[in-house]
Amino acid sequence: MRRVLMSTLLALILLLGLTGSAVADTSLGVSPSSIDVTLAINESVVEEFYIYYFTGTLTVEVVGVPITVSPSTFVIPSSPTLITLTLTNTAPSTGVYEGYLKFTRTDNTSTALAIQVGLNINVTADVIGPAIGGAGGGGGGGGGASGLTNLYDIITPSGRITQDMCAPSDDGEVELCISRNTIILSKTGKPTHRVIIRRTEEQPDNPEDAHIIGFTYDMSPDGTTFNPSAKLIFSYDSSQVPADVDERDLVLAFYDEESEKWVILECEVNIEAGTITAMISHFTVFVALAVESEPVTVLEPVVSDNATAELDLPIAVILPDQPTPEPIPVIVPTPIVEPEPRDSGLNWGFILIIIGVCSAAIALAIVVVIRRYRGKQV
Repeated sequence: MRRVLMSTLLALILLLGLTGSAVADTSLGVSPSSIDVTLAINESVVEEFYIYYFTGTLTVEVVGVPITVSPSTFVIPSSPTLITLTLTNTAPSTGVYEGYLKFTRTDNTSTALAIQVGLNINVTADVIGPAIGGAGGGGGGGGGASGLTNLYDIITPSGRITQDMCAPSDDGEVELCISRNTIILSKTGKPTHRVIIRRTEEQPDNPEDAHIIGFTYDMSPDGTTFNPSAKLIFSYDSSQVPADVDERDLVLAFYDEESEKWVILECEVNIEAGTITAMISHFTVFVALAVESEPVTVLEPVVSDNATAELDLPIAVILPDQPTPEPIPVIVPTPIVEPEPRDSGLNWGFILIIIGVCSAAIALAIVVVIRRYRGKQV
């Protein structure tokens, strides 16, 4: 019986071991599960992916979008392994394309397992500039005249920035500074691998009682969020500030399409440096505004030739041909005299003596009654 049990246990252990090996051999994990990319025509971008639960040969192909990927084959030595793909836009025209990247693992047993990673491509007409290489602010790549800063080498798969960095706009007039350990996510909740800040010629209508100073700047990818907030710095030309506006009242703002209202941010103005600084938590279109102050009417005191400057009390004016008004008699109320407390005539000392004598008599009577009662019993 003992041999049967040992044989059964050994068989179960072998079965579990084989099953575990089979699961490991047929597993594959890829992170992130989707990416959003903005590319100009013929532009390239670098994307990073982590490969989990697999060692061996891995192939990558693009499905449904007009881009090419290189390299297309990798040897994965361990789990996890970070691989880098270069995606090149081959779209003939602008537009938004949706497809996916297909990661397929192969091995000696000719089995294959494919993982699909969502891929959204926004193709723009203007040339953004090279997305690979270059020096970014504090570690990002590709910043400068293009207005594009890559974050590939300083962002983790969870979207955390590993060092302080600043991303400039295409004209150098705007800068976004992001602190270390800030989480940057796209609208789909995935890490954002690039920051784009460009001056746009599309000027929104001036809000009521305000003027747009300088240009409008579009920050993308649209829907990107920051936690905690990032520092947005606008440079301005003081010559563009209206004469009736105090430079200290300049602000940064964005237009909220849902509420159809301008949202003014809490700002700090450095007049000497010519900058406006605000904290932002998401990407959209931002502008600098000169808000008009409400007009204040200053009333000057009117002083006649005969009046003195020291007179600050109201003056009663008597019109001609009018009788002099009689003075109004002042009625002084009769003071109320509080009555003095009256003596009740009671002698409290005598009363206390009577109470004491009565109490003693009562006590003596009680003692006599008790003694007589005990004498009868005897």
